[in-house]
Amino acid sequence: MKYFVIFLILIGAIGIQESFAEEISTLDFHTTQIEDIDGSWYYVSEPVMMGSSDQKVIFQNVTFSLPYTTDPPRRIYSDVIFSDGIKETLSILFDYPDFTEHIDPQAGLVERTDGYYFLVTANLKELSPLKQIKSGIEPENILCRENLELIFKYDNSSACVKSETKIKLIERGYAIQNELLINNTGVHFQNSIVNILNDSSNPESQVQLDPKTITVMLGINNTVTWINEDATPHTLVSNENSTWQTGIILPDKESSVIFNQTGIFEYHGEPHPWISGKVIVLENGNPEPEFKDEKISTIKISKGEIVSAKAIKFNGWTNQPNQEILLTVTAPNGDIISTGKLSSMNNGTFADAITTGGPLWEQQDGIYLVTVQQGDDPTNSAYFELDLKDGNIITGK
Repeated sequence: MKYFVIFLILIGAIGIQESFAEEISTLDFHTTQIEDIDGSWYYVSEPVMMGSSDQKVIFQNVTFSLPYTTDPPRRIYSDVIFSDGIKETLSILFDYPDFTEHIDPQAGLVERTDGYYFLVTANLKELSPLKQIKSGIEPENILCRENLELIFKYDNSSACVKSETKIKLIERGYAIQNELLINNTGVHFQNSIVNILNDSSNPESQVQLDPKTITVMLGINNTVTWINEDATPHTLVSNENSTWQTGIILPDKESSVIFNQTGIFEYHGEPHPWISGKVIVLENGNPEPEFKDEKISTIKISKGEIVSAKAIKFNGWTNQPNQEILLTVTAPNGDIISTGKLSSMNNGTFADAITTGGPLWEQQDGIYLVTVQQGDDPTNSAYFELDLKDGNIITGK
């Protein structure tokens, strides 16, 4: 009889555990907000109502009990269990938040007019620049993962990419160099300084100018200054019939040119012709440059219908229908994860679809670049973006 009672007790305990497990639910990450609370960034859950200490939810890998009360009735509690097993109890009174002593991550609870909210510290580097901006983070304060660098594009969007990818995007005119200024349109532009680097007079030097391509805006920062850090004098001259030049710039000296027209102005060095650069001048208030005498891309691409969480259609056009099209997908860290070849119809149109299933797509969350290119000329290329979470398409733009 004694053993039978023990058996019943064990069965009851197992039943209680199973009942407890059924009470645990997971809050949807895609509805999570990010807020700055007292100088720190937190994931903020959807509002939840009062419950009991036995009702659990998992939010950002932290287990919370639903808010509950004991005596005195105005103080509200929530029991917290972290993934490392540490347990704490949050206690709030009125609308003052409470936070755990556990720091990595830290959890919190706050009461607002429409309910109670769970808080968990946010690692901004794990979020794409787009999500950081949507969360209210200023563009210049965006954080990237280790070994990645921030770039801005002419449409004021941004991405975190490898340094070598950043250089390629700037060279192609897709991105703007850092050291940013903000004008009244919200578009970001760099300080108008170009450094002539040491040893630039050596034809075997790998890099001569920093930056090689500079973007400025009329009336904002359209005076470009070249600073000579080399031990040799340099002169920079326009490629277009020598319409402008810097004059001789001695070592440790500088020279400036004012650009009063929009366009793209290429230049070279004399007597060092291997030095070459580009000045892009935009209209004040208009983020699109006038590409006078500039080769325009012969291919276009745009997103189409999002077929499912892991598939999206796209379409495009080229004025070179007989030339093969190379398709490349670049991950947020700059790695190329997929390549393919496309053919267009006789009228130049083409269409296809991309599926995002597989381990390479699921290793990183963030903005993926889908690029098409014809030939070796980088100007004959175009791209669109995909925002992925766990390999699922969130937005395509």
